Amino acid sequence: MTSLRWVRLLPVLAGWTACVLLVLVVPRNLVMALAFGQHVEPLLVIALLGGVLCGFAADAYRVRTSPGCRRCGRTRPVVRRPDDTLVPPRWARVATRVAVVVPLAGFTLPHWLWALGVPLGTTRTAELSGAAGSLFVLGAVPAVGALLTAGLARGWSQRFPRWVPGLAGRRVPAALAMTPPLVAGLLVGQYGALMTRCVAFGLTSACDPGGTGEAALAGQWAFTATYPVFLGWGVALLVATAGYRATTRSCPACR
Repeated sequence: MTSLRWVRLLPVLAGWTACVLLVLVVPRNLVMALAFGQHVEPLLVIALLGGVLCGFAADAYRVRTSPGCRRCGRTRPVVRRPDDTLVPPRWARVATRVAVVVPLAGFTLPHWLWALGVPLGTTRTAELSGAAGSLFVLGAVPAVGALLTAGLARGWSQRFPRWVPGLAGRRVPAALAMTPPLVAGLLVGQYGALMTRCVAFGLTSACDPGGTGEAALAGQWAFTATYPVFLGWGVALLVATAGYRATTRSCPACR
């Protein structure tokens, strides 16, 4: 039985692997280029769309071959909170926690330490101490994002809290809850994949000429460490978003 389960999962894993490569690795920094109105190669856009299709295809196959619900693939009963919101599956809760912890520990914490003059992984203390205010603000952005990301596994991402004027108790539109983490996941994930690959193959000067990458290779390991942080953060955000979608997807057959 276990071997049959793995045989069923192989096409799903292959589809999701292709999805990750085509969405995060191949397009390089596509989302940031689009955000700043830069010219992008059409093939990169096609690769991104192809990756999304691979993800949908893998999920459709998973649902069709699932031993659970034939319409959504759920293998466990839906669990509801007292306020009638849905409890995400365990994998979605884990991904959400990772998407919260990674930016806090890997980006916010070191930037705030630098602002306080703590030379964590860098010798550029004089330069960093002169930008303490900017470092605090820069570190606060992922902190705010982490707080909002935590909502993907909470009830207030499905129904507006009581303190929201005019919307208290109403259902949160799925697009409103999913769009920010989806865009952020693509943005930081693509950047992290690009720069992690550059550092791994010693191509940092070509990817980020004159930037922090060259300083990182010169011994400033804390700057180098932010690149895999971005990659892990982006992947976790995308998985957490998929978990929210899987949790809130309407399926009359199993509710």
